[in-house]
Amino acid sequence: MNLPRVAAVVLAAGSSSRLGQPKQLIEFEGQTLIRRTVGTVIASMVDLVVVTTSVNGIGFEEELEGMKWTRAVVENPQLGQSESVKAGLHAVEARGGFDAILLTPCDLPLLSISHLNELIATYQSGKWDIVASRYGGTLGAPLIVGRELWPELHELRGDVGVRKILPAHLQTTAAVMWEEGKFDIDTPKDIKMLTSRGGS
Repeated sequence: MNLPRVAAVVLAAGSSSRLGQPKQLIEFEGQTLIRRTVGTVIASMVDLVVVTTSVNGIGFEEELEGMKWTRAVVENPQLGQSESVKAGLHAVEARGGFDAILLTPCDLPLLSISHLNELIATYQSGKWDIVASRYGGTLGAPLIVGRELWPELHELRGDVGVRKILPAHLQTTAAVMWEEGKFDIDTPKDIKMLTSRGGS
């Protein structure tokens, strides 16, 4: 029996408006967040890695040199995170043959291969519609959404992510504990905290 195939989408088209600088290019332990995230995802058990970028965004190609990934251009990033989710999903659907999509932002500096693999293994071993990370009492990204729910992702509008559809599917959602998920990069204060942990 073949295991379900999982494609990953790294959401990297955001403008980082609250931060005042591109969070994708912030460095942590000698790597930019975009390169660190994409490298971590590639090293996991996913079968495809898509990276979303804005139509006039930063040139991530140089940062991701030597890595195997597929670009999904977000035509209207100003309309919110939902546009990134849908652009990434379109790219996965265009390739065909995938049973689930793993979505992760690029501002989780403590993202690990082991956590991603635990999410994937949980999805592959059960009849779940969603497998989400749990931290601080919250369910969120990175998370996996099965193909049956992809039509709901296409209906997302505005600055919302997959959390929008979670409440309607809690009975078929598995949670994988990951307390490191509480730490992301949104404000200058977060950068200072990151630096204190060994960033640059």
